[in-house]
Amino acid sequence: MLTKDDFQQIRGIVREEVQAEIRIEIDPLKSDVKTTKKDASKIRQDVDTLIDFFDHEYVELRQRVENIESHLGITYPSN
Repeated sequence: MLTKDDFQQIRGIVREEVQAEIRIEIDPLKSDVKTTKKDASKIRQDVDTLIDFFDHEYVELRQRVENIESHLGITYPSN
């Protein structure tokens, strides 16, 4: 018959094995998450750069159109 101490020892051994197995499975996931965070950061920077570029281009083109409209005397009623 198993005693209370036997059960505690078994529980301790099982806990150690499970924790070791979990660690083995989690380590690659940590690496994947780190890589994913770096990729997301790079994508965010690229998107910000694109938005800045196209916003600048839009403002420049809008100014050119306004200058042309002004030169030709074209006016539009405001909404």
